[in-house]
Amino acid sequence: ILMLMNGSRKFFYRYLFFCTLIALPSNSITKFHLSMFRTLTVHDFIFLLLSFTRVIGQDQRIADSLTLIYEQGSLVGDEKLELLRKLSYNEQRDLNKALSYAEELIDLSEAENDLISLYRGYRQEAEINLQLGNFDIALEAYFKSLEAAKKAEYQRGQGSALTGIADTYSEMGNSSNATEYYRQAISLLRTTEDTIAVGIAIINAGDEYFKAKKYDSALTYFKESAAIFEQQDYPIGKAYAQGNTGMVQAT
Repeated sequence: ILMLMNGSRKFFYRYLFFCTLIALPSNSITKFHLSMFRTLTVHDFIFLLLSFTRVIGQDQRIADSLTLIYEQGSLVGDEKLELLRKLSYNEQRDLNKALSYAEELIDLSEAENDLISLYRGYRQEAEINLQLGNFDIALEAYFKSLEAAKKAEYQRGQGSALTGIADTYSEMGNSSNATEYYRQAISLLRTTEDTIAVGIAIINAGDEYFKAKKYDSALTYFKESAAIFEQQDYPIGKAYAQGNTGMVQAT
């Protein structure tokens, strides 16, 4: 609500979008169920903590808890990558600290030759710099994130990166580039099963058309996103899409 009052709707939409990208890996459910049948070790507890934090949005308390694990320095490999991803995502009190986690995630991802984690690291670096107002740096990081997602053949990640590129151009006042990258993001995301991500990219594009005073196009996009959120039973997205529709109609 505060972000909307300050005219930063895209930051809210982008927040929703990144929340949709936080999902349990395919083997996590199996590991979770197995852990129910034996005594939890410290290692198991750390895994469960990392897993459960995937299903909710940014929370400084999560970062504070994970910092204790980070300082122990006991995690390696995939678990260290996941820890750094969650720290960079949830650390909101000190964005420079969050940025350092993202940079460490990038370095470790390159060392481990993990393209998905590399994509995530650059995406986090971009998102944090966007919040800091470092638009050129954010844009460069988003393009690197896109490159990593392409190499990994990760279409959902490509859609996220393209949406971030569009958001950044929008913040820079480059409506033409923003509109083009929203078009690419929407087109690509439609080929995935992530319908919510499609809706969020569409509502961001509608917001860009609204800023450009192209009200007919904005209305079309807002209505489509509202229909998607209605179909997916996604109340918060539906509420904002309907609110934006009303805003255009009242203009």
